[in-house]
Amino acid sequence: VSDARRTFKTCHNCAHVYCSRECRRAHWEKHRKTCLHSRVGALCRRVLSTVKEDSETLHHISLLARRGFLARGRGAVKSFFSSPELAERFVSNGLLEMGEPTYIRWADLLPNEMGPELYKELLRLCKSYNPDTRLVLYVAVCVVSEVPTSGAVK
Repeated sequence: VSDARRTFKTCHNCAHVYCSRECRRAHWEKHRKTCLHSRVGALCRRVLSTVKEDSETLHHISLLARRGFLARGRGAVKSFFSSPELAERFVSNGLLEMGEPTYIRWADLLPNEMGPELYKELLRLCKSYNPDTRLVLYVAVCVVSEVPTSGAVK
């Protein structure tokens, strides 16, 4: 296995395997369009951007964050989308498609829900933001399966 890791390189976001770093770099522009993790990461950034740019949505999130902070202490507003399509609908249509964002106290965040790196960063943000001028928005998009059901899997 260690010999294979030295010889072959994988996408940093998924398990796609390349014969070398050079091939990985050369294929990135094409691969990034189909790489699940890359696409979901970009979608989460678009959700965040939509919240910041839409005053009605930002006001709604801000009120939720303020009430949550006053009632439960430091934490984050979690905006959960059960599919990438629902997140896309929010980006296109705004607040009406947001679903029901919730406030989560920082101590109630679950590391197994997001992975250790994001968990560590989210905790850092929750412990350091100024609740009088800022909020923490945690966007989660659920991807159940996008594995091909037929054809060659690469």
